[in-house]
Amino acid sequence: MEGLKGRTLGNVSRSRDFAYADAADRVRFQASFAEKMLNALMVANGGAIVGLFTFIGNLAGKKDAPIHVNAAPLWIAFACFVIGLALTLGAHILAFLSQQMFYFQAMDEVERYDRTLSMNELQTDRTSERANNARGNRYYATGLALAAAGIIFFVCRSGCALFGLLP
Repeated sequence: MEGLKGRTLGNVSRSRDFAYADAADRVRFQASFAEKMLNALMVANGGAIVGLFTFIGNLAGKKDAPIHVNAAPLWIAFACFVIGLALTLGAHILAFLSQQMFYFQAMDEVERYDRTLSMNELQTDRTSERANNARGNRYYATGLALAAAGIIFFVCRSGCALFGLLP
C-alpha cells in the first residue's frame, strides 16, 4: 500500500487530537456522574425517609390525635426504600462504568491514529473500539433500567407509606 500523503497525515493527526480531547471529556464525565448523581440520590432518598419518620413522629407526638398506623404497608415502604436505594446506586455505578468503556473506546481510537502516523499507512481495524462501545452501551442501557426501577420503587414506597399512615 502506498504511504499516506501530507494532507492525509495532517487529517489523521487532527483526528488523533480530537480523540485525545474526547478521552479527556470522558474522564470529566465520569467524575461528574460520580459526584452529582450520587449526591442527588442521597438527597432524594434521605429526604424521603426523613420525611416518613418525621410524619410518624408528628402523629405520635399529638396527644389528642388518634394514631392509625398499619404496620404492614410501613414495612413494605421501608423495604422499597432499601431496594430503591440499591437500584439507584447500581445505576450510578453503571453510569460510571459506561463512561469508562467510552473512554477506553476513545483511547483505542487514539492508538489507531498513532499507529497510522507511525506506520504511514491507514489503520482500519476498529475491533477494540467497537467492543468497548458495545460494553459501554450495555452498561448504559442497564443503568437506565435500574434507574427506572428505582423510581418505580420510590413511587411504591410513597404509596405504601401513605396507606400505612392514613386512617
